[in-house]
Amino acid sequence: PARPWDVVDRTPTGHTAAAAAPMPRAGANAVLSTTATFKLSLHPSAVADRNTSLQGARDLLDGMLMRHHDRLGGVLVSYDKPKLVNHADLRIVHMAGYVDVCVRAKVKVFTPKIGLKLVGRVNKIGVDHVGLLVHDVFNASLAATDLPRDFVHNPAEDVWESAEDGGAHRVGVGTECVFSVKKISEYDDVLHLIGSMAEEGTGALEFLGDG
Repeated sequence: PARPWDVVDRTPTGHTAAAAAPMPRAGANAVLSTTATFKLSLHPSAVADRNTSLQGARDLLDGMLMRHHDRLGGVLVSYDKPKLVNHADLRIVHMAGYVDVCVRAKVKVFTPKIGLKLVGRVNKIGVDHVGLLVHDVFNASLAATDLPRDFVHNPAEDVWESAEDGGAHRVGVGTECVFSVKKISEYDDVLHLIGSMAEEGTGALEFLGDG
């Protein structure tokens, strides 16, 4: 079924600084600040005046948060200062029974790219993978084959650690790590990152800082 929204355009205005997690070595946090115009389909009862129209628009925009949108080029993280663009020229869409309202807002969009280095916090240690959260929200996973070559699983301490330096370089739950984006998958508008720590400049932030 058709969704009650669409993104009409997007005007990039630059990248934001990290808000939730420090990115001392990753460089970019993949969060883009931009202005976007949305075409939202509202019920006629929701467009009685500008205030009700704007509230109806906010309700739909809230439903778009934390979901991937192709025309935005990523995941809508937040929006701010929504403004009605066409309220003086509203018409009921023929045969649909809804009114298209255009709203312009400042938005932040998570736009990871393959090869980009990001920082994530480990939230799961498995025998064959490491799970992380980026910005405390977005899931990322690293297969054991994409960890440093000298890493071995230590089940007693529930960590992956280097077998060559006595475990000085180790990764456990809560560790902040730099990883490289290897693949981006999407299912039902939900993003999942596949990453690697086999490249130079990746690994536990604490270890990299000491190196």
